[in-house]
Amino acid sequence: MPTVRVSAIEASSRIVWYGGYMNVAGGASIGDIMAFQWYSFLLLGPVWQIVNSFSELQRSLAAMERVFDVLATDDDKPDRTGAGVTITLPDESPV
Repeated sequence: MPTVRVSAIEASSRIVWYGGYMNVAGGASIGDIMAFQWYSFLLLGPVWQIVNSFSELQRSLAAMERVFDVLATDDDKPDRTGAGVTITLPDESPV
């Protein structure tokens, strides 16, 4: 995710730098530069959502793996044989 942020900052800087060059050369107005920068921000929004979804998926898979590891561990000590629970009703007949 930091790579996407750095790329967005770099793209914005390049747009401003090249737009300034084009403005000085007479090829673009300030409005053109601002519009192009706005379009790049509109494009980066969905890209960030995809990256965030992928990051969330990776975290979920790691959590699932940890849960399965806990479920796969053996019990601390096995139950005794014959250690079941017996309930006796008032008429003394076991259930």
